[in-house]
Amino acid sequence: MGPPRSRRARRRGLPRPRAEAYAGEAFQAFADLLAAHAPERPERLDAAYFAGAEPQEMLIEEVEAIWADIADRDDWTAFDAKIVRLRSAGAAWDIAGAGRG
Repeated sequence: MGPPRSRRARRRGLPRPRAEAYAGEAFQAFADLLAAHAPERPERLDAAYFAGAEPQEMLIEEVEAIWADIADRDDWTAFDAKIVRLRSAGAAWDIAGAGRG
């Protein structure tokens, strides 16, 4: 039997571009508090989505770039790819209905 899932998940998340946000005593104290509790549905962490380098976001710069492709060239490629990535995130988080449609 390996280490608790939370420790494995924490190691899997480092090093990544945002790793420094989770470094330091403040985050370690928070992580220690979380480790005292059993995770809800830990099997979700096995989803390929969580092995990715970055989470899915909807930052305005990305939305504007996607829209520019559509408005300027009627190119929906980036939009379609973003929808696939968002649905993948929703399925990994097990958000109701995210993988449908």
